[in-house]
Amino acid sequence: MEELAEAMAASPDAARAAAMAGLTAVHSAFGSTAKMQKPGRAFETLVVDGDGGGADGVLVDLEQVKAWSDHGACEPSVLTRCEAMSSSAVGLRVPDRVLGSSGNAFVVLGATAEMGPTKTLLTLGCTVVAVARRGVDVGSTKWKDLIAFAKASPGTLVAPCEKVAADLDNQAVHCGADVLADAPAIARWLLADDVIRSFKTLVVGSYVYLDGEKHVRASVACDAIVTELFKSRGAGGLCLAYLASPGTVYPISQEMQIDSLHRYTTAPAWQGRWSALGSIGGAGFAKNARAPVVGDDGAKIYLTSGLVTVQGPNYALAKTLQNWRCVVSHYAGCTVSANMAPPARTKSMTGTNPNIARWLDGVANFEPNGAFDPAVASVVMTALLLYDLSTVDCVASPKGHDALPNPMMVLQPAFHGGSPRCAFTSDSIGTAAAIASFPIFNGGEFW
Repeated sequence: MEELAEAMAASPDAARAAAMAGLTAVHSAFGSTAKMQKPGRAFETLVVDGDGGGADGVLVDLEQVKAWSDHGACEPSVLTRCEAMSSSAVGLRVPDRVLGSSGNAFVVLGATAEMGPTKTLLTLGCTVVAVARRGVDVGSTKWKDLIAFAKASPGTLVAPCEKVAADLDNQAVHCGADVLADAPAIARWLLADDVIRSFKTLVVGSYVYLDGEKHVRASVACDAIVTELFKSRGAGGLCLAYLASPGTVYPISQEMQIDSLHRYTTAPAWQGRWSALGSIGGAGFAKNARAPVVGDDGAKIYLTSGLVTVQGPNYALAKTLQNWRCVVSHYAGCTVSANMAPPARTKSMTGTNPNIARWLDGVANFEPNGAFDPAVASVVMTALLLYDLSTVDCVASPKGHDALPNPMMVLQPAFHGGSPRCAFTSDSIGTAAAIASFPIFNGGEFW
């Protein structure tokens, strides 16, 4: 994937061609076209109009964002964009251009994801079309909790269900749609439902995360749904949103690369010793900064690779597929909000793989890396999304496409968590970060 990204960096045409070829190959391998033609179950539509009164503000801790920016865990543009979306009186706000009487509805695939925007958008008075599986765990109350949250908010929740119950107290058991099993039915419902069709634009966010190979299949299914919506609505009626992953290969600025080089030459002594092992036997910490790719026009494109062995090839493919969709759709005229989102202590990250949980606890020993509270990080990511939707000349806007030296730059480094500015690659520090999480290592100082 590193070699592929380097090839894409050679020219805009190379980037678009490779992204399209990747999407075509994946959907061909999974038989998406035939699968999306299959009949599926028909959904009824639940609409929950919140009775929370006027839209509440959601506070963004701008001082904390500035501290993260100064440390190197996010880019300065994150603070600038959060400031633009915040009012000193009420906090985060939704611009009129985004809401409007028939403006945007937010289709959230993976609506109960901890890092997703669902609750923030409802709190801000938005209409959220929520697609999520029924609770598969014993005792799961995620749909009951979401319905109750929406009812108490100033927003509106729209959801697919097998039937609309007489009262909300009995509704949760009927809600849910699984992109792995119901992708054709979900796409048809999104296109046919009168409530959803009344909105001029659908902002479709893909936030589904599953373990192992299911993650790839879920990403393919979400992309197939996006493809069907694009066929019907066109670029003018569709915006795309992703939490892009620093665990892929993506463009960064020259300043970020220089910062990584500086940190490499000034790393703490114990890290320097382990780094030296890399030149001896390949087992030490590897230098993060990569030589720039010189494009066909002579311009330099700087890339960073956040690929991590412990996350595995399924994760890398699932998230890279989304990167390809961003490149292709932005060129086709869609607004594409694709901001890097930081490592966070979500249940999906900490509850399924103890190695990843340990890595999250110890990665801050390799500055400026950090692991973040999903409740806090998700608000920041929603602020970036709202900025992208409301700012005509920003990177996410199709009007900004031609200004990008390479189409891959629609992937904005944003809130990356520190990895592209770190002295060493995320993969090479993985074991040490996990070990450093144990209490025996005071502050991560090995000796």
